Amino acid sequence: MAAAVPPNRTLRIRCHRFSREDVDGLRSLLGLLGSYLKQPCTVIDAGPADLVFVNLDDPAAGAEASDACVVGCALKPRLKAAGSIHRPFRAAEVLAVLSEVAVSSDSEGRDGLEDEGNEWRYRLRCWPVEFAHWSRESWRVMATITRRHCSLHEIATRTGLARNEVAGVLRRLRTMDLLDRLVERRALPRADQTLVAGWRGLAARVGQLLGFAR
Repeated sequence: MAAAVPPNRTLRIRCHRFSREDVDGLRSLLGLLGSYLKQPCTVIDAGPADLVFVNLDDPAAGAEASDACVVGCALKPRLKAAGSIHRPFRAAEVLAVLSEVAVSSDSEGRDGLEDEGNEWRYRLRCWPVEFAHWSRESWRVMATITRRHCSLHEIATRTGLARNEVAGVLRRLRTMDLLDRLVERRALPRADQTLVAGWRGLAARVGQLLGFAR
């Protein structure tokens, strides 16, 4: 299962069923986009990857069994699954995908799926057509959110998986537009009334010393 990628590690990208010309074109784009990227990126020919681009125009492409983030590419992406981008690669689309996949050190602790003020709850719209090619851990996550909205923490607790494993599955499902999500505002802790009273008393005394008291 692909985990969140630390910002000090190079993001590994693999192209599935692309021509050499397309792959070389992506490498050139990464060179041009270098100063705009959140972390270094490299295109690999084989092996584990953090991001996999799949050529949806190739009938032999099939399903990509990797648990990395998978993004479809096509000459006419609007006719393909939601979240697909153009082939040949376009700079703006590639940059958008890499910005979504790259996880900064600040967001790594929240798995890139939560923020300090909100808690997202996820529910699966439908199972992927090629779910049989997904890992059994992915099945557990999808089964958990098939009929109910659950937070990242709840999914991890119910499946017994690590947060980063759950986050990887959720990101992949989001890329495929298969998730509904609701936001719940986290309740902020109430201030200690003893401390509040103490600060008010101090402020009043300072005000008297400065001549502000009535």
